[in-house]
Amino acid sequence: MAGRAFLRLKTLAAAAAFAAPFAFAACDLVPFAVPGDTPTTTSGTGAGGTSFRTGGTSSGTGGTSSGTAGTSSGTAGSSSGTAGTSSGTAGAGGTTSAGGSGGATTSTGGAGGATTTTGAGGAVLDGGPDGAGDASACGAIETIHPIEPGIHVASCTPLTYATNPPTSGSHYPIWAAFKTYTSAVPRGFYVHSLEHGAVVIGYNCPAGCDADLALLQAYLDARPADPLCVAPLKNRFIVTPDPLLDVPFAAAAWGASLESTCLDLPALGAFIDAHYAKSPENFCFDGTDVTAPGSGIPAGCGEIADAGSD
Repeated sequence: MAGRAFLRLKTLAAAAAFAAPFAFAACDLVPFAVPGDTPTTTSGTGAGGTSFRTGGTSSGTGGTSSGTAGTSSGTAGSSSGTAGTSSGTAGAGGTTSAGGSGGATTSTGGAGGATTTTGAGGAVLDGGPDGAGDASACGAIETIHPIEPGIHVASCTPLTYATNPPTSGSHYPIWAAFKTYTSAVPRGFYVHSLEHGAVVIGYNCPAGCDADLALLQAYLDARPADPLCVAPLKNRFIVTPDPLLDVPFAAAAWGASLESTCLDLPALGAFIDAHYAKSPENFCFDGTDVTAPGSGIPAGCGEIADAGSD
């Protein structure tokens, strides 16, 4: 009896000894409150998340942030401008002149008329260097004329032209040499020179204009050589007195004229650039000095009372 009791006590003691470590381990896994201690909860919001701590346990949940980038748009401004233009239309048988300031200048000839351009905004037509002409004084006018038939007629036949100076039409079988003359070249000879691409500069200075003529000659001598001409001939220019002109200075090319009340070298240069060698027979072979004593051309050849109009 006593032996069995002792054996039971021994068994219980062994069982207690075996279970003791597990009881303590379980206590470590179960939270408990100490009497008088109140559980605390803390929370804080950080960038992108919130954290919580309750009774010593904390957990965090990552926050999510999203944003939409702003979009901006703009439209570039635009500007446009239109150059001013001026135009004029000639009436029947007449001429027009238009001068637009600051813009292109356009002139249109009417039925049977000529086209005239002058003024600011287009090609420079007025003003001369070294006192040779003034923009306000020379009044240079360039005119494009209808082409008249270039019929050959007998030398010294009296001729009438529709323009003054003549710019096309009937002429004599020989043409005037390209040079500067001191005696008037009959018009029938120099119109033939126009047909060969020449520019003729005529002058009518009853009181004399030697200084202007010296400037004119220096200007023409300085012009580039014509590639179609053979030395010693350099260019197809004729300078001649012309008592039939109604202005002091006038230049003529085939189908075009330039008139001014004084020597206007810039206007003349622009005219030469535009109309030189623009003719139906564009070649450079020299003609005849029809004013030379041995030329066989009589004095007063082709003289007529009516110089034409325009």
